[in-house]
Amino acid sequence: MSSSTAKFSSVEVEEVLLDTAKLVFHPEMLPEFLMARRFPTPTSKLMGEIASPEVWAKGMSKAYDSSAALSKFLHECIEASRNSLSPEDCHRALSGFRSKGIPIGAEVTEVLTQTLSFLVKNPASVKWLALVMFGLSRAISTTARREFDSHEWTDFSMFILQADRSFCEGDGKVFSRCMTSGMKKHPEMNQNFVRLLAANTPVAIVNMVALNATSPLFHGAAPSKFH
Repeated sequence: MSSSTAKFSSVEVEEVLLDTAKLVFHPEMLPEFLMARRFPTPTSKLMGEIASPEVWAKGMSKAYDSSAALSKFLHECIEASRNSLSPEDCHRALSGFRSKGIPIGAEVTEVLTQTLSFLVKNPASVKWLALVMFGLSRAISTTARREFDSHEWTDFSMFILQADRSFCEGDGKVFSRCMTSGMKKHPEMNQNFVRLLAANTPVAIVNMVALNATSPLFHGAAPSKFH
């Protein structure tokens, strides 16, 4: 890894993921997860519960720290997202929110501008991991919903539903094992997810700020400091 993609310490990862969890599982986002709950007769193998922010942060931090394959994948996502981050695209995404009637106040615009400036100037910040984990949550939930609604389930369908569950439960051990085995069985998934996260970086960061512009991710003492 280059200096800008060196692994983060377990302490800073857990701290930043604690703040990230509160956006990933924001009340407005919760209906997007755990597609298996939509079964007429839920199956215990796929059912799950949303972990508390503390449990989720600790579990995902351990997964990042212990799984070389998972951390490598996440840093590939960070690299791709960093290369695709465009302030212009972010502000266009912000305008798109407004065009849909979603209220966006001056505070959100100001925080977004400050956040973009920070990320561009600090390519090695652990804040990039927060952005990628939020984007990954959207990629997993969207893919799980698509597979759940498909007419024919495949091995990949079962994989993504299991990934959805272990991600939501904060079961880092199962999640890292699931992602690692999934990448081996479906090698195209790695690059597909990396490309998807990179392409959606502007929308992800606008979503994060719009959900809670007062999040410690954007304010407060280091390492949760953008200013």
